[in-house]
Amino acid sequence: MSKVMSGAVQMAIARMNARSLNDEYLNEPVKWAKDILGVHLWCKQREIVESVRDNKRTVVRSSNGTGKSMACGVVAAWWIATQYPRD
Repeated sequence: MSKVMSGAVQMAIARMNARSLNDEYLNEPVKWAKDILGVHLWCKQREIVESVRDNKRTVVRSSNGTGKSMACGVVAAWWIATQYPRD
């Protein structure tokens, strides 16, 4: 990766981190996904993300290719961006 590209990526990450620390996203992973990542989660993905936020354990039973991994990636990124720096 070129230095220019690397610098652009670092700037984008820094901007995302700064916006993510806004208190409105602390308990709103669906809103964070939409506003920060530009990702629209469908209803079952929203249920998964909110269940992970609200419960110690979440189990999802469904077929392949339904977006479970996407939802897990979003909730992991949300937690790291909004919760982790505050701990």
